[in-house]
Order: sequence, then C-alpha cells, then structure tokens
Amino acid sequence: MAAAAVVVVMVVSFGNAPPVPPPEGSGTSTPSPIVLAPLARIEALPVRVTRESFEAGSFEEARALGLEAYQNATFDSAAAQLRVALDRNPGDPEVSLYLGSAELLLGNPAAAMPPLEVASRAKDAAIQEEALWQLANGWLLMNQGDDALATGRELGARGGVHAAEADSLVARTERALHSR
Repeated sequence: MAAAAVVVVMVVSFGNAPPVPPPEGSGTSTPSPIVLAPLARIEALPVRVTRESFEAGSFEEARALGLEAYQNATFDSAAAQLRVALDRNPGDPEVSLYLGSAELLLGNPAAAMPPLEVASRAKDAAIQEEALWQLANGWLLMNQGDDALATGRELGARGGVHAAEADSLVARTERALHSR
C-alpha cells in the first residue's frame, strides 16, 4: 500500500505587505518559510498639532499639514505632505519619524525604513527610541528577522519606554526563527 504525503503551506500577509511565496518543488525536504510580519505591532504615534499661521509653501506649513493628516489617520495625505516638508528641510528627525510611521501604517515598509533610519540618529532621545521601535517592526514586516532582533535588542538595552515591548518582540522573533 502506497502512502501519500500532503504538504500544506500557509502564507500570512500583513496589511499591504506582499506574502512570502511558498517554497518551490514538492516541499518535502524544504521547511516552510518563516513569515515574521504577523509579529509586528504597528500603531499610530501620538501627535499634537498647534494651529498657527505659516507662510504658504514653507517647511512649517507642510509639516503642520502632514502632522494634521497623520492625526486624522489619512496616512496617504500625511506621507505626501511630510515628503514635501522633508524636501524643504531634509533630514528633519521629527518629520522623518512621522513619514516612516505613515508608510508603515500604509503597508509600505521599504519606503518607511530610510526616514526611520534618519530619525533613529536624532539628538532627541524620545525620537530616537520611537524610530528604533518603528524600525524593529518594519524589519519584521519585511521578514528581516536578524535586523529586527538587532534593533529590538538595542532598544531593550536602552531601558526606555519601549524596552519591555522590545524584549517581547525579541522573544517572539527568536521563537519564530527557531520553530523551523
């Protein structure tokens, strides 16, 4: 009597992130791909927008419009306005942080990473820490476990507001990577 083997591969997708394709071939000797995106915790950041008059076309106007759109959860508009602000003041850490966060919330982790990298080098420790948390989750969305682990460990070692979450992210990611 012949025995038949059935291999089921489940692919999980998060937001607009493309799913990881199943392995080619029969799959009998190749382990299923590890999909890390479901481990990510992506949430909108708190933002306070002050109502002031700004010169039309200025960095301040684009920043305020972008942050207001972000606050209103219109992340596509927020990203567009925040890009305009960065065109006028390249490297602004706060604008970079919110642009990266908006891109993650839109399901565009590859577009989120460059501005988050900029924000992670800010002089302001709170912006740095938030950017690192967003980066760690972005790496998970991109299925980059080693980068997520390194960023999570760095964040956990700092002992700040995201330390416990970072430790949890590291533990979940290690379990997923070692479950092969």
